[in-house]
Amino acid sequence: MSVFQVTHFGPSVGVGASQSVHLGIAAVGKPNGAANPFIIPNESIAAEIGRYLRLPIPPWGIVLDGSSVPHFASLNFNLTGQTLPPIIPAQFCNVFPGQVGNLLVFDAYIANSDRHANNLSADYSCNPTRFNVFDHSHCLLSATNPNGIACLARAQQSLVIDGSIGGSRHCLIDNIDNDGLFLDALDRIENIPDWYLDDIVDSAAAYGLAADQTIEMKTFLKARRHTLRQLISNGKGQFHAITNWSQL
Repeated sequence: MSVFQVTHFGPSVGVGASQSVHLGIAAVGKPNGAANPFIIPNESIAAEIGRYLRLPIPPWGIVLDGSSVPHFASLNFNLTGQTLPPIIPAQFCNVFPGQVGNLLVFDAYIANSDRHANNLSADYSCNPTRFNVFDHSHCLLSATNPNGIACLARAQQSLVIDGSIGGSRHCLIDNIDNDGLFLDALDRIENIPDWYLDDIVDSAAAYGLAADQTIEMKTFLKARRHTLRQLISNGKGQFHAITNWSQL
């Protein structure tokens, strides 16, 4: 379970509140921008899918700044306030072997071409060890130029995490050595209900999706559930450390 930063502990909520106190919670926010008008939809949809898969993506919400501009805000897991170091992929895979396949499948599903060592963090000093997954502003509608619907169309038949449509090659793709590690996440993704995808896309639409983009996002996510297993199988040559494929 993740641990998040508290800025201050306030007074008690009051009688009947089970010893609850008011808290100030730190969060990290980002708005849509001219260069990437889909940051909030991308981040919110990715976060909901990732948490459905039980990946340690921080809880999130929408907050408004002083000008009422909405920001995607995720709870701050950086307890020290110092810049977090990038993961070392080999070390990460050694400590979290069961999660490596989940991360690769998740990023392939959301067409994330921007999973590098700086948007995963790991704490090896705590017991149990833990890690956090964050920064999905370049998935789905704005992975690489062109963005929007054209980006979804280009990703349909691509694994994406291999760098085949631009962006970066996934930081863990060369470390996974067992194709069985893909199976849990594939099973979960293939069984995501239509209603769940409809709901998270509809919720995101208020923060930057036009009607046609909303429809195409739903279509893409529903179809990719059932093509992802084959895309990984077709891309076997991209997983250099898997020498014996037995499951896909």
